Amino acid sequence: MGQKTPRQVVRELTIEVLPALLVSVSGSVVAGYILGAIQNKPAFDQVPALFIMVPVLLNLKSNIELNMSTRLSTQANLGVFDRKSEAVRSMRSNMELLLLQSTVVGACVGLISSFLSLIPSSNPPDTTPGQPPVVIAFFLRSAMLLAAGIGCAVIGSAVIGVLISATVAASHAVGVDPDNIGTPITSSFVRSNEQMAHHISEGWLPLVYAAVTSSIAGIIVERCADRFPGMPALVPVMNGLGGNIGTVFASRLSTTLHRHGRHHRPHAAFYSEHNLVMLILLLINLPVQFGFLAMHRVVDLTLVVSPWFVLIYTSATVIHGLAILFLARLACTYLWSRGHDPDDCVNPFITGTGDMLGTILLALVFIIIS
Repeated sequence: MGQKTPRQVVRELTIEVLPALLVSVSGSVVAGYILGAIQNKPAFDQVPALFIMVPVLLNLKSNIELNMSTRLSTQANLGVFDRKSEAVRSMRSNMELLLLQSTVVGACVGLISSFLSLIPSSNPPDTTPGQPPVVIAFFLRSAMLLAAGIGCAVIGSAVIGVLISATVAASHAVGVDPDNIGTPITSSFVRSNEQMAHHISEGWLPLVYAAVTSSIAGIIVERCADRFPGMPALVPVMNGLGGNIGTVFASRLSTTLHRHGRHHRPHAAFYSEHNLVMLILLLINLPVQFGFLAMHRVVDLTLVVSPWFVLIYTSATVIHGLAILFLARLACTYLWSRGHDPDDCVNPFITGTGDMLGTILLALVFIIIS
């Protein structure tokens, strides 16, 4: 990237990242619409922990998928995909690791949601005659959440893993930087591959951090859902878009660091050449957000998109995007200097912090508007 002119960088990011963000925001719109449509269904009324489970599961599942995407993108940029046998081996081992991690993540999400459901809520307890004892109800609820967490994580990751592998391979084949495409479209089994063995132990602490921060976001959504009915539908897009630009930036930084070697230390030129990328990603985020608000206004007539709301929401989006981009740069360079692979460690910090900050900012937007 250091050999490219600013005009080339702008053109590359606009042509490659903007369509990918539009695809990703379409998925976020659908996810937000579905969440908004089902939030009053009996299952959510009887098991409010599902509100906590949704952001935690989405965050942790997307993190391991993003880690896979950034690993494959880095390997493609380093020439691994130039040899078909190495490309197939890399995709297979990454897929096996993804399924292993998704099983663990799904189980953890189910358990986390179960225990967080014990926190007293503002809703009155269910006193309907014939209800099972509290302990039995807790175990039944935990079993349901555990099964739902593992099932959703494994099935979803299997589908997304195939999509990620195909996207990175196709991007590399046509000469498009996979860092710009694969990351947004994505949000003991492998010990036979020495390139992947260290990834099993790498990155679990950041996933724990992401679980904690996403749990906080989930609790906020649960507490605000009744007061602000339009908020749950906006959460996936606010957090999803911010997380996407952050992970795109982190993926590009990671590729640059890997290309220069383990002993490379970032210098002034490294920061200056990526400042332009930060600015472009932040600017690209704004029209996508505006397009989403227009789309959401058509789909959800209960949301009043006034000029005042657009102003406050845009301000929150800019703050959210800036915070995530600076966090991505700080986390990448710091973890690299400490001998860690950013491809395994950075994305959970970005998306976990982004989910918590984005949900807090979105709650503040609705509080100010109300």
